[in-house]
Amino acid sequence: MAKFETGKRINVNYQLKYQLISISITTFDDVERDLVDFGYGIKQLILILIQMLTSLYQIIYS
Repeated sequence: MAKFETGKRINVNYQLKYQLISISITTFDDVERDLVDFGYGIKQLILILIQMLTSLYQIIYS
């Protein structure tokens, strides 16, 4: 995030039971701002990545 000068970190709150995801960015001023999708599919992409990583983790550690 810092390399792209968009903020300090990205915060992902994912509720598996409801498949609900909320994403925010912490700016360099320590302000947390919600990430709005605007139809580009950013939230869906992050959700897919989380599911892939969860599946990979289960395969490796099962």
